[in-house]
Amino acid sequence: MINKDIRLAKVLRELNVPLVRAISFLKSKHITVEPNPNSKINIYAYNLLVDEFCSDNLLKTNTRSILLDEKENTDPVQTFSYHTKLILNEHREFRIFEQKEKITILKDKLTGITYVSKKLSKLIGENVLMQVSSLENYDKPMFKYSVLNDFLEDEEYEFGIVDKKDKGFVIENSEDYTSFIPLSYEKFIINGGKIKLTVERIDKEKNHLIFQSKEAFNRALFTSDNSTKNANNLFTLGEKYEFKVEGFRNIDEDTSIILLDYNGYKSTVKSFAFQNIDNLPETVICIVSYVSEDNIKLFQDRYALLFNLYKEGNKYEFTVVALENDSNSNSRFLILSDNYGIIHKLYSNEFENDEFEEIQIGQNVCLYVKRIDEKGHLVLNIDAPDRYGSFIYVESIFEFINKTNSVDKYFYFISDEIKKDIYKEKPYAQLFEDYKKRENLWVFSYLSFLNEYIQNMVKQNQLETAIEFSDLYLEIEEWMLEGSDFLQKFSPEKRPIIINKAEQQLKNARIRKESLMLIKNNQSEIYIQDVLKTLRLSSYLRDDKVKIFKNLIFNTSHNNHTRFYCST
Repeated sequence: MINKDIRLAKVLRELNVPLVRAISFLKSKHITVEPNPNSKINIYAYNLLVDEFCSDNLLKTNTRSILLDEKENTDPVQTFSYHTKLILNEHREFRIFEQKEKITILKDKLTGITYVSKKLSKLIGENVLMQVSSLENYDKPMFKYSVLNDFLEDEEYEFGIVDKKDKGFVIENSEDYTSFIPLSYEKFIINGGKIKLTVERIDKEKNHLIFQSKEAFNRALFTSDNSTKNANNLFTLGEKYEFKVEGFRNIDEDTSIILLDYNGYKSTVKSFAFQNIDNLPETVICIVSYVSEDNIKLFQDRYALLFNLYKEGNKYEFTVVALENDSNSNSRFLILSDNYGIIHKLYSNEFENDEFEEIQIGQNVCLYVKRIDEKGHLVLNIDAPDRYGSFIYVESIFEFINKTNSVDKYFYFISDEIKKDIYKEKPYAQLFEDYKKRENLWVFSYLSFLNEYIQNMVKQNQLETAIEFSDLYLEIEEWMLEGSDFLQKFSPEKRPIIINKAEQQLKNARIRKESLMLIKNNQSEIYIQDVLKTLRLSSYLRDDKVKIFKNLIFNTSHNNHTRFYCST
């Protein structure tokens, strides 16, 4: 015997075994070795290779001698002590030496020492791995049948139900090993007392199988029809998808899942505490957190969830759960729980005077929802949000300008247009995202888009469309400045700047409209000549006439169609 590791190349040479074959064999024995000839193996792995690939007993002895004699300065006493010492919880290989009525005699393959074990269903001469389960009496150690004999991680096995206890079921896969599953698995027992389980992990120290989680187990059952579908072709990591809800399952007292379908691909997502079989929506928005060829993992999009539960500007009741400090901003905030069991935060800067200090843990507080941010968090305020402005719906604007029946045409139908390459990199490209998030900035984004869209229509000689949308642009600008209090809801510092800019844009829009009408009525050349005549007589022109002239001066004739660039 030796007390040092042996280089794998030397063993392969003596046994005349290819590297790949040796590595594969050791892996089957749950021994991981780097596939490199310079790797070293211990005496246990070495003896396994000799027993497997050396059939002649005399040759086995000679092989061991050749290799072991090459080791220098080996102390026989130390060597024997090292290799005969049993280690608690180790998995050690034995040979079935003798079978008696109620016990099995094991022979240690390393030392040749025999031990007594409980009865095993193995034949004399067979090899078996046993875990050293107790060394309280070293002369009479206790062993358990090792799970490494029969199981590999990430593999599925069929178990029989042996017995039902108060908290679950005793299951077995062979006569020598039993395990236990909780009562929550009962609904998955099939075929008169059998259940299929996947080994997620093997706890070698405890000689215990850890089965695939109940949530994953449910997912596996529900998604069995996905075998012909490649998830990589359907889903992108980090993207949102709308799934059809097909059912609901309780896993245990604390966990439930929603069964989903996306174009025939089945999946599941963990439910929130308030979601149950009685209040399931028709669809849910989920974000892909993991995707592979045959599997995806999802979590529900908080923004979409909160959007369905809360309305901006409304008042809701929350329970104060805790008071904490933000280490980054050095500010305090309250941890709040709502009626749905969802956790929120409320920072001290939302309060005036000593109101924050007066709030107690466990107290119920009524707060206004200012908005729902893009990360799916409620922005809460102690005061009514009038000073911030409630959300402006596009329908309310179009009702004011007497275009109620044209909302789809002028707003919703342009969602495809704004995705075109000429617009997608523009600041207003997020127009519909802003609208979906109930951000009133969508109004400014919409006007910016209309402005550029009109110019592009002019470039494409679509004069009628340009005039049509110019009228719309003017009406919305006039609504913003004269027909609503929208701009008054901004802070006193920002309000004058925003109003001044809006007034200038309205003035430019009216000039553009006048230029378009000159083109339409074939009056542009007359107007240009009139301006040139005025300039010859006087160097002064009114500002509006200068801007109209600038719009028209770029006008050129092409195939009898008037074409100009409109600059505002």
